[in-house]
Amino acid sequence: MLLRDYLKECVEESVISSCPEEALARARFHLARLYVEQDLQKDEAADLEREAIDVLKKYHSGPWNPDDIIILLDDLQPVFDGRFTGLSLLQNLQKWPNGRALAVGSGGQ
Repeated sequence: MLLRDYLKECVEESVISSCPEEALARARFHLARLYVEQDLQKDEAADLEREAIDVLKKYHSGPWNPDDIIILLDDLQPVFDGRFTGLSLLQNLQKWPNGRALAVGSGGQ
């Protein structure tokens, strides 16, 4: 089984489980990136990415550098659900594209 097929199965199954929406958004974004990189399922990739960004908008107001979206989705993962990105993530979040420091809890503003 290919990774993208496994990830698609996980995304589909997690919709009916108690998976946190933040974790599902991250998985959807990863699956969308796999589809784009492999030039597959263009409409589904766009839908998955939009759904992931809709969840991200609940927590971060943006605007975001497209390369930072996955970092921000990683940051949303609950520690209590087994996801910990470590302290190294902070250095990536503290510098924003406009050069301002990102204050904790500011939502990027």
